Amino acid sequence: LDDLHNSGQTTFEGLTRVHQEEPDQRIVMVATVRSEDVQLGTPQAEQLRQLREAMNGIVFDVKPLEPETTAALLRASLPLDDAAVQEAARRSRGNPLFALQQLHAWALAGNLQVDTHGMYHVPQEVLSVRPQTTAELWDSRVQAMTGEHRLAAYAVATLGADIRRNVLHALLTRLGIPADDAIISL
Repeated sequence: LDDLHNSGQTTFEGLTRVHQEEPDQRIVMVATVRSEDVQLGTPQAEQLRQLREAMNGIVFDVKPLEPETTAALLRASLPLDDAAVQEAARRSRGNPLFALQQLHAWALAGNLQVDTHGMYHVPQEVLSVRPQTTAELWDSRVQAMTGEHRLAAYAVATLGADIRRNVLHALLTRLGIPADDAIISL
């Protein structure tokens, strides 16, 4: 659950409800919260505290990855040229999810070019475009989808972050979207 601090009350209620209604199930949830975005003593901080207590959660302070570690992660993910590795690492500021999302955004937009040696390159004009937020990366990924899959992404976003597959399948089918293909695309 990325950036849980940006979630609304219904998300917190839903997570608590899953925990209460499935007491015999082992559930592991990993949520991120940017400590710099949550001020102590606010309703937001209180919601996070209550959820952590209800689930007997543990808080870990995760420091950003060093640039060299981020670069190694990117290289392990894809044989990528140095310019693209350095740019993705710089943009991520040590956030591994953001670094990998950058690769996905380039790939979905058709901006990864492979040479005869199997090395991937990103054109310089693409490297010079600087998304500022994870939301902008997600937007670029959604824009790279086919029209009907984009509609599926918007439908899913409208419903919230956690939707059971059978509910999602029924929704997409009702919208006239081939559900199995759209779910894979999402």
